[in-house]
Amino acid sequence: MATNLRALVCATLGFVVLAVACGGESSKATPAPTATHTVAPSLQTPLPPGVDTPTPTPEYTGGLRTGVWVRVEGSGDCLNFRAGPATANSEGQPPVNSCQPDGFVGYILAGPLFGEGHWWWGIAGQGWAVEDFLVFQNSEDLNNKVVPQLAGLGKIAFWDMNSGIWVMDSDRSDRRKLVDTRSSVDDLRWAPDGQRLSFSASSRTEEGGTQDVVRVIDLEGRQQLEIPQATSAFWSPDGASLAFLGSVSHVETTLEGVPTVMDLATGETRAIGERSWFSEGPRWRPDGKMLVFSDGSGIHLVAPDGSGHRLIAGALRNAGSWPVNWSPSGTMLSLYYRERDQPEKYIVYDITQDQVVAAIELYPGGFDHNRCARAAVSEDYQTDWTPDGATLIFHTECGVAGENGVWVVDVATGERRLIPVWSAWFVDPAPDGRHLVFMAGGGTRQNWAGTIWVADVDGSPPVLLAEGWMPVWQPQPR
Repeated sequence: MATNLRALVCATLGFVVLAVACGGESSKATPAPTATHTVAPSLQTPLPPGVDTPTPTPEYTGGLRTGVWVRVEGSGDCLNFRAGPATANSEGQPPVNSCQPDGFVGYILAGPLFGEGHWWWGIAGQGWAVEDFLVFQNSEDLNNKVVPQLAGLGKIAFWDMNSGIWVMDSDRSDRRKLVDTRSSVDDLRWAPDGQRLSFSASSRTEEGGTQDVVRVIDLEGRQQLEIPQATSAFWSPDGASLAFLGSVSHVETTLEGVPTVMDLATGETRAIGERSWFSEGPRWRPDGKMLVFSDGSGIHLVAPDGSGHRLIAGALRNAGSWPVNWSPSGTMLSLYYRERDQPEKYIVYDITQDQVVAAIELYPGGFDHNRCARAAVSEDYQTDWTPDGATLIFHTECGVAGENGVWVVDVATGERRLIPVWSAWFVDPAPDGRHLVFMAGGGTRQNWAGTIWVADVDGSPPVLLAEGWMPVWQPQPR
């Protein structure tokens, strides 16, 4: 995913998410692909006559805090969660994320923030809600939380941006830190044997540049390998090699580098492509006999030794350098695609037939330019497959109200289900094909935080496991 995390936060935070209560004739955003939403009446707190400048922020003296669960109460049937630090009566008309009724329970991730005469709290996966309509529900110690129904599904690794890389059992038990890292972490991935992890680490140099390395650690946190000037590594299916971008340099959210393969037993490296601009490194086909990567010239297929290069250009001439992923069968590719003046789509391309076999629109209700400041990074366009190859999974955060979250799409029929959340990133299906883990973000540009959730692919409500970033599910031995 090779994502610049600062860019990731700022790309989505065209506004800080806020909420406003309303009732009566207000409309609701529902988690259906065809949902519509009319902005409801909002709280109005006009400045007193003669006051032209904001008053100083008062000291918070209420009874809420981060890390507790709260319940919506007294709003009637609708609490509008907005993508902006203002209500609908303010300049800019920040869009609505969703609408929740009295009785909805959410987890406070950030806050408090004072605005328009009210205190607001950041609710994980929803946005910011005005405190006037929130009441304390219960506190929960996430450090000691266990979710019995998720036991026996392997481990989940994740990054806490304030402390390091952690691992826990799928039911949230046996949580422990593997390594303390203060550098920015990305591309956290399990080795196929489930006993090692690779990740990219980047830090600022004294000259103002970026220093990138790929590291491999075991489940005791011991470092086994470091590859300098490299990023975005992917494991070969047998765990004997890594593919990555070598000799990297950064320009905003894009990487310049050389697609490279390393034999982990010998340390030998070989270039398998030309130096170019990429959003991530080469991905292995499930049988290990081919890799795929994309740049501005098209989609490249190549053997691990660099032979047999094939360029898929023609039909995919507008694919750009966005991430490309293999289907479990190794016969199809999923990727982001857009033609001029056409809706954004994910397409499924059959490499054996050289044709597109499925096209899935990202935003059926349209792209909401008020919701997102469009400076996309590679994580915005990641796709994943369930192990049976029947279902494609992706996330959206820039659609109209009711169309954002984690999408689960049947590739054959186009039937789609939504796990509604704003904003969802880093989605990873479980090896059992029935669960997935993802990160829901929230907060401000100065204080951005993430929470880790597990949901069933059938769209049932997700379960909060921890605070953190970039969760990845441990593969199970074949």
